[in-house]
Amino acid sequence: MTYSKLVTRTVSTPNQDVRADGAKPKYIVHHHEAGTSFEGVIESWRTGSKEGSCHVTISNEGEKVGIVPEEKRAWSLSSQFFDSQALTTEIENQSTGGSWPVSGAAHEAAAQITADWCVRYGIPCDRDHVIGHREVYTRFGDSYATACPGGLDIDRIVKRAKEIIAGNGGSVPASTPTKPVKKPAAVKEGEYRYTSTEEDGERGPIFYARVQTLGKERGVYPKNDDIDGITGHDTEIARVKITAQALNGWTYGPHTTSDQDGKPGVNYWTAVQAVGKAKFGYGGLVDGKPGPMTYAAENRICAHELNTHR
Repeated sequence: MTYSKLVTRTVSTPNQDVRADGAKPKYIVHHHEAGTSFEGVIESWRTGSKEGSCHVTISNEGEKVGIVPEEKRAWSLSSQFFDSQALTTEIENQSTGGSWPVSGAAHEAAAQITADWCVRYGIPCDRDHVIGHREVYTRFGDSYATACPGGLDIDRIVKRAKEIIAGNGGSVPASTPTKPVKKPAAVKEGEYRYTSTEEDGERGPIFYARVQTLGKERGVYPKNDDIDGITGHDTEIARVKITAQALNGWTYGPHTTSDQDGKPGVNYWTAVQAVGKAKFGYGGLVDGKPGPMTYAAENRICAHELNTHR
C-alpha cells in the first residue's frame, strides 16, 4: 500500500475500490470537509458509516492523514471515471458556513501533498490538473454541481506547490515519476464486439467502443470523434445519455433528463437503483445517493442497452 511520506498516520477504510481499467492518477482534486469535526469525519470513513473517502485528509492545524492507498480509487466524486484518475484530499474548515474558511496551515499542507504527488506521479503542477471539486463539474462535465471546496484557494495551493517543487522552501521525497499510462489498442470503426459488463459491472475498451458507436448512431457522441475504445469527456457524456435512454424504457422509478444533458442527478441515480434492483441484482438502497453498488448497476444497465441494440 502506497501513502505519501508526508502523512503522519494512516486510517483504513472500506470505502475504496480498484481504479477502473488500471487508470493511473493524472489529476489532483481538493475538497473541503464542510465541517470542523476532523476526527469525526475520519471515524465515519473508518467504520464505513459515511459513504465517501479520500487519499489524504488534512486538519485545520495541517496534520496529514492517509486514508485510501494511492493505488486505490477513493470514493470522492461520485464518478467512477474521474475518481479512477484522481488523487484526492479532504480538508477541514476553520468554521462552518459563510465562505467556509480554510486555515493557512491547511493550505500549506495541501500544497506539500500536491507537490509530492506531482513529483511522484508526473502530474503537471498547473490549474488544468490541480483542481477543486466543483471544477470537475464546471470544467469537465463530470461529478455533480457543488460549492466544494468552499474557502480553499486552489490558485494559492498550486503557486506554493510550484515553489516547493523548485526547492524554494519545503521539500518533497525524491523519487521517479511513474510511467504514463499505455492506451489500450484502438478498436476499428464498426467493430461490434461486446463486453461482459452486464455480468461483472466493469468496463473495458470494447465497452467504450460500443458506447461511441451507438452514441454516433443516436446523435449523442460527436460524429467527428474517434471510435477507439478510449474513454474521455465526450464518451462519458454519451454513456450517461445512453443509460438514461435505457432507464426511460422501464417504469420502476423516477427518470431524468440526463439523456439530454449528460449530467447525472438524484433522479438519474434513483432510477439506476430502482431498475437495478428490479432487473440487475442491485441490493442497496433506492435513495438517489450513488456508491460502488450503484455504479455497478449503472454499468450493467448501460451494457444491456448496448447489447440489445446491435
